Amino acid sequence: MLSISWERRKASYEFIIIGSGYGGSITGARIAGALGQPHAVCILERGKEWEVGDFPSDVPGIL
Repeated sequence: MLSISWERRKASYEFIIIGSGYGGSITGARIAGALGQPHAVCILERGKEWEVGDFPSDVPGIL
């Protein structure tokens, strides 16, 4: 899994991104490594977490 359990979260973050998607993921990665130092970034996403290689390539019954 890419996420951590709710109990292991930090008490505070420097940046919070709501809704990852492609743009949020890239933004989070860029903020996290900005200016050559790590930053505490929290990305909140409501949808299902897909593990690498499990994301569907089509929508059954539509394509």
